Amino acid sequence: MENYRQRIGGTIIKGTFFDLSGAAFMRYKFLKVIFAHAEFEVLRGQDREYDIRSQSFLKKPYFDQNGYVGLGYNSMGLIGSEIYILYNFLNDPNSIHLPFQVRAGLTYNF
Repeated sequence: MENYRQRIGGTIIKGTFFDLSGAAFMRYKFLKVIFAHAEFEVLRGQDREYDIRSQSFLKKPYFDQNGYVGLGYNSMGLIGSEIYILYNFLNDPNSIHLPFQVRAGLTYNF
């Protein structure tokens, strides 16, 4: 969920937008602390477009698929932390979104 606010003239326009996604991923740890990550994601979201006549945001639904591959570092131990960078090879070349993502998280027994 994203709450969006924008000042247009002297008015603040507000909108709430939702994204829903599901993904399947696979990891292979080939060194004690380095892993490879592959993921396929299906995304259903809402783009915003400002309508001058109604002075509000129009919610435009969209459907997207993403395919990520990348490498990461995982600290050792029962409870660890990880950081990894992914490249979206299904990213549209004309998209405003960057094809790279950096993610971080906590892991248990990985």
